[in-house]
Amino acid sequence: MCHLGKFFGHPLSVPEQKIHELEVGALPPISGQVTVRREPVTFWYRNVDESIQHCLKLEIDSRGLPFFGARL
Repeated sequence: MCHLGKFFGHPLSVPEQKIHELEVGALPPISGQVTVRREPVTFWYRNVDESIQHCLKLEIDSRGLPFFGARL
């Protein structure tokens, strides 16, 4: 991003409100940390069934249920 500021003559920054808007409707991950051989390992995951349900809900909310019932 530093090179954009030099190219355009001013720094490029995104308003924090726009970043927070990206979080709306997002499925938060499940995170944790375990110790393996005295080394902390941080991880995150999402349950497959919850991810699929979430994606389908977003699609139905945006396209409407009749869209998925229509035959091609």
